[in-house]
This record gives sequence, C-alpha cells and structure tokens, in this order.
Amino acid sequence: MARLRVASKADIENVIKERDALRKETDRLRERNRILEGLLSKRGVFIKTQFRQLQMCVHLDSSASISVRNELTDFLVNNEQQLVRLN
Repeated sequence: MARLRVASKADIENVIKERDALRKETDRLRERNRILEGLLSKRGVFIKTQFRQLQMCVHLDSSASISVRNELTDFLVNNEQQLVRLN
C-alpha cells in the first residue's frame, strides 16, 4: 500500500501563491474581456438603415461615375461589420 505524503509548509505556501496569482490573472482577464465587449458594442458607425441608405447613394441611379460607385460599393460590402452597429 502506498504511503500518503504530507505536504510541507513550503509546498502549501507555494500552492497558495500560485492560486492567488491565478485568481489575480483571472480577474485581469475578466476586466480586459469586459472592456473589449464594450468596445465591440460601440464599433459601428451607422445603424443598419443608415448603411442601406448609404449603399443606395452609390447605386447605379446616382450621378457618381461607375468606377466611384464600384469602389464605394466594394468598400461598403467589405467593411460592413466595421461600419454597422449591432443594434
């Protein structure tokens, strides 16, 4: 039968230090996550309706040249996630 090893006071203190360091890191990461989530919710420039109206401005019926309309349309489509707020 295997004998149980009793942890030394130093071993216990090391475990407590490691646990406290991990708790501190967890708290730091939670705060960082909270900040990033806040930034994510504020990332948009336009609400969805405004974005669609902006797309209409670069539609074929506008007076912009074909190349300008193409550039703007590609830009809007490719950057929709950075331009549109989630709400």
